[in-house]
Order: sequence, then C-alpha cells, then structure tokens
Amino acid sequence: MDCLAFLIKITKIPRGYDEIIAAWKKRRRAILWGTEDLGVPAYLRAQKLAAMEKSKPHDDENESMQERLQNLHKLTSQALGK
Repeated sequence: MDCLAFLIKITKIPRGYDEIIAAWKKRRRAILWGTEDLGVPAYLRAQKLAAMEKSKPHDDENESMQERLQNLHKLTSQALGK
C-alpha cells in the first residue's frame, strides 16, 4: 500500500478523483490496513480542487470576453449601417 500511495501521489490524475478515493478506502478496509490513509485522499482532493479552479473562468477573462463582444457588436453595427 505504501508503494501504491507513493505512485498515486506522484501521478497527475486527470479525473475520477472521487472514484479513486472510494476505491482506495474500500481496498484499505478489505486488507485491514488500519486508519492510516497515507495521504492519498487529501492529495486527490487537492488535485480535484486545482482542476476545478483551473477550469473556472477568471474575472479578467470574463471582462476581456465582454469587451470583445462589445467591439464585435460595434463593428457589425457600423458595417450594417445601424
């Protein structure tokens, strides 16, 4: 389990965090490993939060998108003579 925990913690997991945590806990219980989880669930939760934060648009991106849409509207209005 120590080796597997080490491998999980050096691997970038792209998705399936909750499923991996559930499988880890189930396997630990099955082999009567005890209460030590070797930091795997915490590592996976941190990766999940980082992935969610990365996929969330930031305010400056939203503003620049809004500016682009406004500029596009102005250009199309000028081109159409409205």
